[in-house]
Amino acid sequence: MTMAAKKMENFDSYKQIKNLISTGIKEKQAEAIVETLYSSRSSEFANLATKDQLNMVEQRLQSGIDQLDIKIDQVKSDLNSKIDQVKSDLNNKIDQVEDRLNSKIDQVKSDLNNKIDQVEERLNNKIDVTVKEAKLDIIKWVVGLFVTMMLTLIPMMLAIYFK
Repeated sequence: MTMAAKKMENFDSYKQIKNLISTGIKEKQAEAIVETLYSSRSSEFANLATKDQLNMVEQRLQSGIDQLDIKIDQVKSDLNSKIDQVKSDLNNKIDQVEDRLNSKIDQVKSDLNNKIDQVEERLNNKIDVTVKEAKLDIIKWVVGLFVTMMLTLIPMMLAIYFK
């Protein structure tokens, strides 16, 4: 029997009718009022839960909350693991890309240094050829001037000598 039902058992309808009659209400009206009051209170109390029922509901709710907390912790743990794995994967990919780019940069540096060396060698060869050609031209001019001077001086010297 519920607590509400016990309280309704203690409801003294005769006493309540007497109280209403003493205030000037007719007996039939007092009986109708008490009957209505008794009926409405019975249905109200019938729908009320007892402390034991509330405690059971509270225990079930707490159990459900505890289970949800466990599931939340599991999901957090799973997500943290996945996040760590994604971080690790991305860091590995970044390292691989960095290694490939560094390798490409080294290759480009090497290629450019080789091209610079080739250009420098070609320019040095051209400079050497140009210097040699210039020396040859200078030698030609010096020999030409020497021969011209000799050809001019020999007749003068012979003229002076034979005079």
